[in-house]
Amino acid sequence: QQLTLEGLETTALPSLLGFLDGLAWWPATLHLLVPDLDPEAYTSLGRAAAAGGVTAVSLQLTPEAASVVVPLQPPNGVLNLSKVGNAGGLLRHVAKLLDGSGWPEQVLVPDAAPIEEVAGIFLHPRSARLVSCKPVDLDLRRLGAGGLTLTPTPDPAGEAALALILDAAAGHGAPLRRLVLNTAVALPRAAGLGERLAALRALEWVEI
Repeated sequence: QQLTLEGLETTALPSLLGFLDGLAWWPATLHLLVPDLDPEAYTSLGRAAAAGGVTAVSLQLTPEAASVVVPLQPPNGVLNLSKVGNAGGLLRHVAKLLDGSGWPEQVLVPDAAPIEEVAGIFLHPRSARLVSCKPVDLDLRRLGAGGLTLTPTPDPAGEAALALILDAAAGHGAPLRRLVLNTAVALPRAAGLGERLAALRALEWVEI
């Protein structure tokens, strides 16, 4: 069972959700074709879809783009987005959807996604516990709330990604209190590791 909604707008969303609730019927897959939704509307949609028993939401942001299926309860708790790209800010739409429906344990992110955008999306308490994207993994499981373990690849790309993530964490609403850096190479002096750590005002300890 699939329900396709073409050109869904934010103003129409409450009526649509109420209509489906009134029918006491939700499809297995909800396909959004060229939706025009505010970011927070994706959260409302995800919450309602999960409550209604929808198993997947399919997004197609433009008529030319391929649709991307987001299972709301992915197998083994792993949501694999590594092959879908990030056209049209897709990752942010998916993140808002998952804010409502609930996050899986792990998300695999496209390698080409801008690392600062990845950090900005996933560095908050509701997010997946492990985000895997080259050249760095973000692991929020080991240290609990406010803790982050970063494992960059031991090369310049990993060092640059690490610097960008620390910058994103400094400007993020969820304070970072504990940080573990698992890396075979230190950030070069030019990357300003000390300055970046100092910018994390809530940071209590760092393990390298």
